[in-house]
Parts: sequence; C-alpha cells; structure tokens
Amino acid sequence: MYESGADALDYEEITAASGGYSGAEISHIANKVAMASLKAAIGGEGGKKLLTEEVLSAISSTPSQVTPEQVAAYESIAARLSR
Repeated sequence: MYESGADALDYEEITAASGGYSGAEISHIANKVAMASLKAAIGGEGGKKLLTEEVLSAISSTPSQVTPEQVAAYESIAARLSR
C-alpha cells in the first residue's frame, strides 16, 4: 500500500487545490486516491509513498459541482444565523 507522511504530502497545497469542493466531493476524491493505491499494491508497487501530485491529479480530474453562487448563498445564511 501507499504510505503517507509529512515528506510525501503537502497538505497546504492539497487544501488550497480542493477549496470549493463539497464534503461528498472530497470523499469521492479520497476514494479515488485509495483505489489507485490499492491497484498499485495489487500490481506489486507496495510500499510506495503517496505523493502530492497524485492527490492533485485526482482533484483536477474531479470537477466541483458547487457553484460560486451556492457558496455565496450558504455564506449569507451562515452570516444571518450567527447574528
């Protein structure tokens, strides 16, 4: 299986690249990365480190379905509820 570690993943870059994605979309991306890891392990690539580029590739191949208008609407609701 893939290994992750501070030297293998740039969490700040991954977080920046996944901005605007819903929780369900992030879960889908994580599943895509996990399946790729499993396929690599089955294919004999065990012990390989999971790289930031692989996660970014999964993010870029999964377009966000959340529109900027939806984000603005949710932020407006949150602002009204926090008063």
